[in-house]
Amino acid sequence: MADRVPGRKNGKQLGSKESDGRLRSVVRRLAAPPSATTPALSPPPAEASTIQLVEAAVKETRELVRVELELAKLEAKQQLKAVMWSAIAFGLAALLAVVTLTLLAVAVVLALGGTPAAALIVALAVLVLGGISAGLAVALLPRRPLDRTRQHLRDDFHQLKEHVA
Repeated sequence: MADRVPGRKNGKQLGSKESDGRLRSVVRRLAAPPSATTPALSPPPAEASTIQLVEAAVKETRELVRVELELAKLEAKQQLKAVMWSAIAFGLAALLAVVTLTLLAVAVVLALGGTPAAALIVALAVLVLGGISAGLAVALLPRRPLDRTRQHLRDDFHQLKEHVA
């Protein structure tokens, strides 16, 4: 337990090329034609018993749930990485806002006896940088969280519904 580091799993960085590779491998398995290792929904054989049909349906459902959970985990990790960068940008925007307020206070002090023009120019420049950081932070947020997972679940539900009917 002592060797566990936040943001890492089994010594590997989350959201890394390896997790992207795992996502690609899961997607390839889903897109691949059915084989012995990847069961697919297929019409039941005429001679199959009810028990065999139920067992096949349970096996297919288990595999589907397992794959969907794996996809959901990978998608969530990718979106958490995007949220992390957005949080960093928001933090930078907040820091720059504090600096701007400080510089504006200095500008007021200087206006009473110093050179306010220079202090105001610097304060406005920092304010512009803070606005750019805030805009970047908003742009980095995911628009529709877990969108692919929701679509997969809808498709799987419709496919199972058609298969059962």
